[in-house]
Amino acid sequence: MAEETAIVTATSDSSLLLGRAGCPVWLNPERFLIPDFNADACVADLRRYVPLATLQNELSNYLATLKTKLVEVINEDYADYVGLSGRLANVEGSVVRMRKPLLELRDKLHAVQEAVRSELNSLNQGLRKRKEVATQRALLELILEVSHVAAKVDKLLEELAASDKSTSTAPAAPTPALGAASGVASAADSNGSGSGPSDVELLAQCRLLERVAAEVSRLAFLANKGKDLAFVRSLEPRITAHRAALRGRLSTALALALTPAPAADGSPASPSSCPRSITAALHALHAAADLGEAATAEAVVRSVVVAPLVERQVGEHKARGHSSVPVGGAGSGAASGNALSALLGSILAAIRAQLGPLLDASLAPGSALRSIDLLSNAVLDEVQGALAAAMPGVFSPGVPPAFHANYLTTLAWLRQLEGMCATRGSVERLRSSAAYASLMRRWNTSVYFSMLYQEIAGELEDALSADKLEPAAASAGSGVGLFASMASPQLAATVALLRCLRRAVSPDIVLPPLTDRFLRLALQLAQRYATWVSAATTARREAVAAVAAGAVAGAGTATVGGPVTPPPVQGAGSGAAGSPGSGGGAGPSGSAAWAPILPADELFAVVSDTLVVRVRLRGVL
Repeated sequence: MAEETAIVTATSDSSLLLGRAGCPVWLNPERFLIPDFNADACVADLRRYVPLATLQNELSNYLATLKTKLVEVINEDYADYVGLSGRLANVEGSVVRMRKPLLELRDKLHAVQEAVRSELNSLNQGLRKRKEVATQRALLELILEVSHVAAKVDKLLEELAASDKSTSTAPAAPTPALGAASGVASAADSNGSGSGPSDVELLAQCRLLERVAAEVSRLAFLANKGKDLAFVRSLEPRITAHRAALRGRLSTALALALTPAPAADGSPASPSSCPRSITAALHALHAAADLGEAATAEAVVRSVVVAPLVERQVGEHKARGHSSVPVGGAGSGAASGNALSALLGSILAAIRAQLGPLLDASLAPGSALRSIDLLSNAVLDEVQGALAAAMPGVFSPGVPPAFHANYLTTLAWLRQLEGMCATRGSVERLRSSAAYASLMRRWNTSVYFSMLYQEIAGELEDALSADKLEPAAASAGSGVGLFASMASPQLAATVALLRCLRRAVSPDIVLPPLTDRFLRLALQLAQRYATWVSAATTARREAVAAVAAGAVAGAGTATVGGPVTPPPVQGAGSGAAGSPGSGGGAGPSGSAAWAPILPADELFAVVSDTLVVRVRLRGVL
């Protein structure tokens, strides 16, 4: 209660001191005491309540009030104000006494500050020197490591040369140009002469090659890390020579490991024999992966194993009497597809038998051989190239059934290749490879569709362009396949439409990349039939209207000369007006020729067939 009284008293004193009692409600003098008082904001706020003139008058009155209050306050305590100077007589001496220790303290603080700053600069300089020393030490260690690895590579290459001399299989002068072809030739020569290394020696040599390749790869990494050092730049020719020498030896060793070993009696190895040493080949492939020579390894595998295998399988396939250019006929498509399926199946089986472990190792998840793509660059590329060279008729769209069967067979074979991939990334790499794209470009599906389009659409156009309405044959509308359960059509044109629609949606004709085109073809066929019926309807209506107009015009004549004889009505089997056999001039053709003279029973046949077509389109398409 006492605190509330004190607050009220203080507020009243403040109001009295500031002259609040004489101010209007909208003017609060205490607002002027706020530390961050802004005159512009205050004026902008108050002018919303009163005009500027009123605000100016009130502020002027308030200023006068404040001056009056100031004078009153000074007069109330004037005695104390006058005696203030007398009571401050000894203040100057106290200030002098306090000044000296404060100045001494300031000097000490300045000295301490300078000492700290000097120590900080010394520490920063020491850290910079330490960092420079650490950098120089790291560079020195890098130089020493590069030198050590280079010497180690030299020593390992000397061991390789010594092993080559001991087995008498070293190439005359390994050069960067030594590739798959020279490696294969060297391997064949060594096997044929019988002086090549044994399996144990070959395995040891491939292991040593893998070790050397790892060291060369490490040396290349270190050289790239210190490429700005003069010492490292001076080693670049040496590193290049090491890589060239190792590349040549690697090609030769991999070719030796993949070449079938000769028989025990010294006779040449069978072409279908398994590689000499899969383990040695795996070590050589790891060496190629470490060295970054994936293309070299793929070329060796392709030339030593895949190319002879594919050539032998294609030769045997052609020797069995399978022609590269299929002939037309009812069973030409199935026969061609079966023959190609057998060929591709035998090729894949032989590849799995000879290269199965190598393919599995390169396609395994997280394998060290993931940089080597044998499936695309060695197998698929060789197969599609050999097929295009030896059997170009496989890709020819000249015989659509054979083209359709061969295309689906190839897709199925590609799915088998994708089934060998262990990861989704391997499948995507196979599909995005240049060999996969090259194989798919060989299938000219546009020409295939164009030929079938002309054949199917031409058949329907011929049926709808006839100058007379032909009835359906007795067995034409029996329906087969998807249309077997529907009602039978009565007109030959409707039978032709349904036959063309069956072909446009038949799995024996449609290819996966052409699904949209064949669907559009089916819709165009239906639209053409609808246009044909619509034209017949229009011609019929115009003929009926002309007859009715003639009857009205001759009504008067009929009363005098007798009844008017209507024109003769010809059936569907009789010659139409304007037909070549009528002897007249050029007349209407197509539906315009037979629609005006169509009897009622045949008109009902047209209506019935349109209903049949509608039901079948709804049930199938």
